[in-house]
Amino acid sequence: RRVHGQRSSSSSSPSTSPQNKITIKPFKVKPKIGESFEQETWTTLQIAIQAIHKKESTVPSISLQQLYNAVEDLCVHKMGESLYQKLEQELNTHIKSVITDLSKVQANSSSFLELVDDCWSNHCDQMMDIRNIFIYLDRTLVLQSPNLKSIWELGIQIFHKYFTEAHEVLKRTISAILSTIESERKGEVIDHTLCKRVIKMLCALELYNDNFQPKLIISTSGFYANESKELIGTLDVSNYLIHIEKRLNEETERSRLYFEVGTFHHLIRTVEKQVLVQHIEEIISKGFDQLMEESRLDDLSRLYRLFQRVSSLPSIIVALKSYIKRIGTVIVNSNDADKSQIQELLDFRQKQDNIISSCFQSDNDFNQGVKESWENVLNIHSETAELLAKYVDSKLRTGEKGLSDAEFELILDRVMALFRHLRSKDIFEAFYKKDLAKRLILQRSASIDAENSMIAKLKIECGSVYTMKLENMFKDIQISNDLMTSFSESKFRTKITDFNLEVKVLTTNCWPSYPPCSIQIPAYLRAGEESFKQFYSQNHSGRCLSWIPQLGTSLLEVKIFSPKSTITKELHVSAFQAVCLLLFNESKSLKFSEIHDKTQISIPELKLTLQSLACAKVRVLSKNPKGKDVDDNDSFDVDEEKITSNKLFRIKINNIQAKETKEEQVKTHEGVCQDRQYQIDAAIVRIMKTRKTLNHTLLVSQLFAQLKFPVQAQDLKKRIESLIDREYMERDSKNKTVYNYLA
Repeated sequence: RRVHGQRSSSSSSPSTSPQNKITIKPFKVKPKIGESFEQETWTTLQIAIQAIHKKESTVPSISLQQLYNAVEDLCVHKMGESLYQKLEQELNTHIKSVITDLSKVQANSSSFLELVDDCWSNHCDQMMDIRNIFIYLDRTLVLQSPNLKSIWELGIQIFHKYFTEAHEVLKRTISAILSTIESERKGEVIDHTLCKRVIKMLCALELYNDNFQPKLIISTSGFYANESKELIGTLDVSNYLIHIEKRLNEETERSRLYFEVGTFHHLIRTVEKQVLVQHIEEIISKGFDQLMEESRLDDLSRLYRLFQRVSSLPSIIVALKSYIKRIGTVIVNSNDADKSQIQELLDFRQKQDNIISSCFQSDNDFNQGVKESWENVLNIHSETAELLAKYVDSKLRTGEKGLSDAEFELILDRVMALFRHLRSKDIFEAFYKKDLAKRLILQRSASIDAENSMIAKLKIECGSVYTMKLENMFKDIQISNDLMTSFSESKFRTKITDFNLEVKVLTTNCWPSYPPCSIQIPAYLRAGEESFKQFYSQNHSGRCLSWIPQLGTSLLEVKIFSPKSTITKELHVSAFQAVCLLLFNESKSLKFSEIHDKTQISIPELKLTLQSLACAKVRVLSKNPKGKDVDDNDSFDVDEEKITSNKLFRIKINNIQAKETKEEQVKTHEGVCQDRQYQIDAAIVRIMKTRKTLNHTLLVSQLFAQLKFPVQAQDLKKRIESLIDREYMERDSKNKTVYNYLA
């Protein structure tokens, strides 16, 4: 453009001369570019692109800045679209050629993956260089045209097009990756970096989800299906579980290294299905019982973790319940039940509880399953409740040497763990009360604190009504002690001079019932009884005392005279033993019949008493003729030699008690059954009084819901008939299955 203006006269004064003006005018003729400009510029760019593809340096005479400026000039002169098309065509030609050459290569999986990786790496590097040259095109035309892809995306699109059109290349690439992964699964060493780069290529080409991942899942499924089918038959359960856990950890790490995040879930689920889910029943049946028997805590923990992953914990619960029922049934049905059944059950329960807490994470579903199983086991026989009561008696009577109070409490807690599963808690109560009475009366309890602790546990478990009589037994003992203190200070005590008397007064309805027993005791002892009766009647009018001699004990003083000295010993004996021994103050030798006539002890009981005195390990009488059993024709003498040779000052003579006979057990059970009948009657009346009218089925169902002890439908029917006979209720005249309550 030219600038035209006027120059002012030099003589004109500054104040009066006009101002200079500058005017900009367009060219009269618009500048034109050469006709060959576009072609020449593209040729230069094409040479540069081809040099990049050949990994050569660009045209020596042209710098990268000049190439950039060339692209800019074409875009400025509205030739960007044509440039984009020519670039696209050039890329198509090159990439097609590269993929075609790749498809013709014959190589193994590893070598082929390396070629694919090189091809992809070269493509990415080349596209970065090309993009740097054509970046002005990227930022102008492409940015302003939503239908056009960026230079980088264009390269990816073209590579994707020819890579997928060359089906054999894609197929071989995926196959090579899967083959490499399988080799790694078999323990071979592979190039992790190479495998990871090729998989990343598939992700960039959007071939991962639709082409690679499905084939990966199929390949994984097949591999682990074959492997698990072989190993489940050759490995034991412990090693197979270890193998499963190892494989899952390997696949987790492999997913982290190679695959996309979304693949992890599908891959792990596939592995779990083939190695675990498909073999759930076989794993359980083949080794669960063995793991439990041997307390393989690590293996059981592993089993729980693995089954939890595939939501198969119910299978373990079913197996656990079956195992507990099987082992528990064997224990309760064993022949030597009286000796070791409860201890075996306690040991079994402790072992199983340890497994549940340490291996099964104290899972609530497992605890519920265990509860159901133990209820089944402990209620197979009602004798289990009786044996549990006897076991508690043995522990509270002898204690546990070397155990602290806390450890003994733990034993009681273990007993309560079995007790709470019993349905026949009333049978336990009957036998427990019977044994508790002996411990309190004969002072055989190892610890009153332990006794109180057991009562407290029963009270928490069953309520205060259940333990009310047991607590009253302790109160009776305390009241008796206070009563004896008062008796010792009264005038009635002064009438007793030859011996000390201690009496325990028991409330009839709180203590077990004992059969009446009368024996002939010496007159001075009888006078002591009468003296206490007078004292008691004076303070408690209207009450009647009934003596129970079979529960009494005595401490006798024995003096054996010799020319040189007098030897004194004390004998701790039962009341029956004491009455028999006192007869020898009057006679040196006595026959069995004479002892019976003077004591009036029943013959079976007398034989046991004399057997304990004359035939036991520690004896004070000698029997003629000698033998282990007592006959009606035997005679007895004081065995002074045995008494004097005993090193102890106080000699305890154990009373040979007959084992509890079946008749006595049946009698106790009958007493429980009688109490149950009263409870059933009360429940029926309570329900009918509320409902007034009720059919048989609903009445029976409500009775089953209310009664806490096991009962048969036939027993309920008998009690209903009994109440009908006693006119508490009647059958409806129109429907015999309906009952009406009679007020």
